[in-house]
Amino acid sequence: MRKIFLVVFILLLSNTTIHAQDSTSRFGLGYSLGTNGAILASWMTGCCRIEPQIGFTYGTSNPSGQYYSTSTTESATIGLGFSWVSNVEKNLNILYGPRVLVTANKYNSTTIDNFGTISDTSIENYKYLTTSAQLFIGPEYLLGKHFTISATLTPTISFRGNPTYDPPYSSSLGTSFTFSLGGNIAARYYF
Repeated sequence: MRKIFLVVFILLLSNTTIHAQDSTSRFGLGYSLGTNGAILASWMTGCCRIEPQIGFTYGTSNPSGQYYSTSTTESATIGLGFSWVSNVEKNLNILYGPRVLVTANKYNSTTIDNFGTISDTSIENYKYLTTSAQLFIGPEYLLGKHFTISATLTPTISFRGNPTYDPPYSSSLGTSFTFSLGGNIAARYYF
């Protein structure tokens, strides 16, 4: 039922002829559904857009099995994106540009065997930074004068720094470079 309501809502709003993008400067706020959900502040002028962003994630795990184990993962991300906006049709734009993100990550894990003895307890805690450079491209649909929704394809190159362990741990994850291909859906409201 929620999906039907959302489709009807989008169809009703899509019949408007007023654009969210025009020649004046506008400020907006949005939310991005990607690997790290992020709140966007968007400043748009003409065909360019600058978007600082901040995001947080938190997750816990309690798998069952031979051992009692708990783990938590936390991350905080700040970033800055710059995009060019090209109008394709009346209510359709194409977005493309670069984005840089810095993410602070923290991982905590405790494992106790079935007997619950202190000698069989394993604790692993570490922190590290990840710096990512992204390019993105995708369509943005204008839903009225103030609201837009976009979906972008996002290739990403990331560098993960050497983790800091507490207590010191004998093995290390080390540094790494990774390449990934992902996507992003964002909704923005312009004032």
